[in-house]
Amino acid sequence: MRIGNWEINKITDRITVSELLLMMVATVGVVSLSLVAGNAIQLLKKRKKYYRPGYLDARLKSLIKQGLLKKEIINGEKIISLTAKGERELAVFKYRQNHKGKKVRWDGKWRVVIFDIKEKYRKIRDELRIELTEVGFKQLQQSVWVTPYDCSKYVEMIKAELNTGYSVIFLVVEYIDQAEQVKMWFNLK
Repeated sequence: MRIGNWEINKITDRITVSELLLMMVATVGVVSLSLVAGNAIQLLKKRKKYYRPGYLDARLKSLIKQGLLKKEIINGEKIISLTAKGERELAVFKYRQNHKGKKVRWDGKWRVVIFDIKEKYRKIRDELRIELTEVGFKQLQQSVWVTPYDCSKYVEMIKAELNTGYSVIFLVVEYIDQAEQVKMWFNLK
């Protein structure tokens, strides 16, 4: 089964129910609540632990509460649509799915993220570190992370999602002082 650009049968075991619901709503745009639930149940039959009464309702309510989806009643029918925050979340998910485990030819440039996020925003700083680690960045210094692969769009999405403003700087550089050591981290020659 296809949802937009995704072949769902191939990835249902690797995505969360929330991501699945976001993909379904994003593909159609505005969708009836009953249609979302019906299609999701068909996909979740393979994942028996999620196929139980009330589970989808709870996930949908959670996504609405998080501000990723919004629910409206139009002509007596409950309608679900994606919010701007939901679109960002889905874009981040899509990037991860498309770039996980892919080997890309290195162009000889380093992508560096430098951040200076105040202690009172520690949670945001920790989230940023987790995001960078998940897409393959390595820590060069305490608030300096590096990768050899192009990820400028992803970093921009993360900056927008975490609302970091000027606290996060993204650089593309040709020279790093400890290049041989860093190349070893990424198995580059």
